[in-house]
Parts: sequence; structure tokens; C-alpha cells
Amino acid sequence: MLLAAFFVGTDVVSVKYALEGFPPLVLMPIRYTLAGLLLLASLRLLRRGIGLALRDLAALAGLGLVGVSLNQVGYTVGLSLTSGSNAALIFASAPVWGLLPGAVLGLEHPTAGRTGKAAQSPRASGDGVRVAAVVTRELPAPREARRHPT
Repeated sequence: MLLAAFFVGTDVVSVKYALEGFPPLVLMPIRYTLAGLLLLASLRLLRRGIGLALRDLAALAGLGLVGVSLNQVGYTVGLSLTSGSNAALIFASAPVWGLLPGAVLGLEHPTAGRTGKAAQSPRASGDGVRVAAVVTRELPAPREARRHPT
């Protein structure tokens, strides 16, 4: 779990760095292939199989080619067009973008009690501090600060 948190946390930074040397549509398949090979090596190291029946492979391949590929192209191209800070804010707000359509469609039933308790948790408070730090960093500097850089 710690490795998963590390990789998710460093994803925006590492992709932004890699985009300095590769165009987005070249980086995406390299990244996608390396991740797949790392997953297969991990399964081999742990002596576990993939756990798929042969009849499921065609559907899985189709989903991977369409869904995951489109996601990775959108993510990589989008990240090349914005700052790492903005991308991290968008990425961190993903639960909200899942909750809103779910609430509109009647699939989610947010209440003030449930969402209020989540917003009052220590993790949410820390997230709020980080969001505020990123937002204030991205605000335009006053004219005096732009004329006299420190």
C-alpha cells in the first residue's frame, strides 16, 4: 500500500519531468508498456497468476485498448498542456467529480452528515491546507513582486 501511495503521489511530477524529453504520444505507450511489464514481473515474483479465464481475455484486451489507452492519452496530453500544480489539483478533486454526477443521476445520496464528517477528518484538513498552498502559489503575483524578483 505504501508503494501504491508513493507511485500515485509522484505520478504528476515524474510524467511532467518525462514530458521534457518525450512528446506525449511517444511517452504514453512507453509508460503503459513499462507498467504492464512491472505488473507481470510482480505477479511472477509473488508466484501468482493473472486469474483470468481464456474467454475473458478478448474483452479485457478490448477494454484495455479503448478505455485505458484513451485515459492515458488524455492524461499525458492534458498534463503536457498545464502545470503540475494544476494537474495535481484536478487529480485530487476526482472524488468530487465522481460524486456530483452520481448525485444528479440518483446513484449517490450525499448528506450533510456524511460529507460533513468526511470534511472534518484530519486528512481532509491536511488536504485543505495543501490545496490552499497550491492555489495561493498559482495566484498572479502583485506588480511590485514581479518588478523586483527575490
